[in-house]
Amino acid sequence: MIKLILPLLALLVPGSAAADAPADPYRLPGIVWQLETLDGAALRGIVTLSFPQEGKLSGRAPCNAYFGEQTAAYPGFLAGALGMTKMACIDLGFESEFFSALQAMRHAAMEGDRLTLTDDTGRRMIFTAAQ
Repeated sequence: MIKLILPLLALLVPGSAAADAPADPYRLPGIVWQLETLDGAALRGIVTLSFPQEGKLSGRAPCNAYFGEQTAAYPGFLAGALGMTKMACIDLGFESEFFSALQAMRHAAMEGDRLTLTDDTGRRMIFTAAQ
């Protein structure tokens, strides 16, 4: 019995290897990330991103729901080809910009309830956890 409890206690003790590991936003089930800014510009609509299972991403853009693969290990980011619904709305221009930016992102950083995606040229997408 003690042999089973000691390894479990090591996971709970502050300073253990598990506590020192950075949080991985791709492995936090149920978290919905809401886009707050794209390249510093605030948004007027709701745009979301989530990681429903390992290697997958999905969300809601201004007009359409989308889904695809995310194949890089954290802190990398690599969105593959995206599938989406085909609804029309007045924000299709911004939606296209959002999808282009999302597919250009290569790095992720999570601090508290904020997820920041960046590309190699300095573009930035800042999301907050909406749950």
